[in-house]
Amino acid sequence: MDDTVAVLKEEVARLVEEVRKLTQLREEDILRISALEKSLENLKGVVADVVEHPVRDPIGGMVVSASEDKSLRVWDVDSGECVCVLEGHSDPVYCVDSADDIIVSGSLDKTVRVWNSSGACLQVLEGHTDAVYSVDSAHGLIVSGGRDNTVRIWRAEDGACTHVLEGHTDFVNCVAIADDMIASGSDDRSVRLWGLDGSSKAVMEGHTSYVSCLTLRADVVASGGYDDAVRVWALDGACQHILEGHTSYVYCVALAEDNVLSGSGDKTIRVWGLDGTCRQILESHECWVRGLAVRGSLVASGSGDKTVKIWTTHNWQVERTLEGHTDVIHAVACLA
Repeated sequence: MDDTVAVLKEEVARLVEEVRKLTQLREEDILRISALEKSLENLKGVVADVVEHPVRDPIGGMVVSASEDKSLRVWDVDSGECVCVLEGHSDPVYCVDSADDIIVSGSLDKTVRVWNSSGACLQVLEGHTDAVYSVDSAHGLIVSGGRDNTVRIWRAEDGACTHVLEGHTDFVNCVAIADDMIASGSDDRSVRLWGLDGSSKAVMEGHTSYVSCLTLRADVVASGGYDDAVRVWALDGACQHILEGHTSYVYCVALAEDNVLSGSGDKTIRVWGLDGTCRQILESHECWVRGLAVRGSLVASGSGDKTVKIWTTHNWQVERTLEGHTDVIHAVACLA
């Protein structure tokens, strides 16, 4: 009997110890779970903050935009802030370019204006007899085209008009300068190449409606038009490719490395290979895309939705949306 009681006491003591251990383990688990719940709540707050305020990689650079609201705006790409508003044109600003530390703009008011990046107007170039639709600048020269059917070449240093290029029979909507060549596109459906001395080099015909935009470099010309197409030309005037896919007017084109970019009334930007293949379709703007500019891996687009969007060629994603204009944006440029 004593032995049995002793065994039972020993078993009860063992069970009590087991219960005590289980109770302690349970308390420790509860503490751990409570700590984990607090950590998870903190992480949720961090994740929400990252989603709402993502940390963006720096892109660098400045962009300038021209608008129907008669102003130009200079933007810091990384901060997204407008650092300067350029005011002076008395009518909508249709075009803008930047080179050699200056900004050049053209307007319905028939003038070309030259600015510094701080917003000071350095020169007002007068000579066009109607609206100025396009400007470009390089090598100390400014080129402009307009509704008076002419292309003008100006010296940037003193604003003197050195040549008036005549040959188009309708509005000149676009001009570009590269190396020793000038290109122009017109409502007469042609693209013309000129020397810096004003001499005619080539006439490119093929668009079936107005030529609204073009871009030029030493080995290629790309043009877009109201026929919804982009054409890629050799400098001898031969059409190498016709890029079709847009469902509305092509308002702007740009070259980015081995790509042609085009913006359209269909609200999209298309990225094409020089072989004519469509590599990407970029969708973000809520209205027609009227302006494109490229510098390095940075791409800027301006739209009728009053915004400038910043993309990079690394991933073709929107990195920034710049807002501030009170009317549609006609053109954008990347500052040198």
